[in-house]
Amino acid sequence: MSLNVPMDPPFPLDLRPDDKTPLHRQVYVQIRAAILTGRVRSHSKLPASRQLARALGISRTTVTESYDQLIS
Repeated sequence: MSLNVPMDPPFPLDLRPDDKTPLHRQVYVQIRAAILTGRVRSHSKLPASRQLARALGISRTTVTESYDQLIS
């Protein structure tokens, strides 16, 4: 099962819980790709970690790990 969640600014995240890749890595890779392709502008504000976690139905820790990777 995949999860497609539109956000503001709109960019879809296609998470696959049954994939070998950890969810935090999937979130990181997809947000990074959205930034690199220009779908999300560099330095633009991403959704709050609680908001994104709730929208995706995943743990806030998973989102904060992804955001930490993006920052570094």
